[in-house]
Order: sequence, then structure tokens, then C-alpha cells
Amino acid sequence: MVGAQRVYDWCFGEGVPMSVVSRFAVPLLPMQLARSFAERTNSDVLKYLADAQFLGLEGLWQKVCEGKLPARCNKQWFMETFCGISAFEFHLRGFQNLFIANIREKLNGNVKPYDVIALMCALPTTRSFFA
Repeated sequence: MVGAQRVYDWCFGEGVPMSVVSRFAVPLLPMQLARSFAERTNSDVLKYLADAQFLGLEGLWQKVCEGKLPARCNKQWFMETFCGISAFEFHLRGFQNLFIANIREKLNGNVKPYDVIALMCALPTTRSFFA
């Protein structure tokens, strides 16, 4: 929190315009949505965003397995959030013992599209939606 406070203090002091979005303001969306849009539209930008989403989650899984995240961000949290696997199924299938495997094949949960919201806050044509 000290680091965040310093950043905010500096930005406010220097007059840096900011758009701050609460995690509660970003909706949960099925993660396959980005991939389905990319496939249907044949858009290079959407393909890039879908791939980036999956690569980011693979990296997050690795950090979970290595214990590099806060305690609440454990394997069960990851599986429930990003793989759509219930707590019961998580324990039944022994996923607590799963280490860095090919997690991409299990990714089928929900994501919050923070990057999309951040981009919309930065673009002149959509910035006013958040004012």
C-alpha cells in the first residue's frame, strides 16, 4: 500500500490524468468469448488479445504453483476462477497436487477484461464512458 500511495501522490502532485477502475466495476466474462470473437471475425487484433489472455493465465498458473502470489491466490482459487472447476471437483480429482502442467487445456472459466477497460479509458472516443 505504501508504494501505491507514493504513485498516487506523485501523479496527483504532477497533475497526471488518471482513470482508476475498481475490480468491482469490471464484469466477469467467459474466457472463451475472446477466442470465439477472434475465430469468427478473423481479426488479427482479436487473435492477439485472445492469445495474450491465455499466455497471461499460463504465467499466472506458474506463479501459483511456485507460491509467488498471496496465500488466497492458490491452486483451488485458480481452478475455480479460470477453469470452471468446483471446490468439490478440485479435491476429488487431486488438482491440489498438480504442478506446472499444460494448464491451457483446462482454461474454461471467467475473466475480468481489465485491459479492455484500461484501453477504453485511454481512447478519446470511449473515454467519456468512464467520466
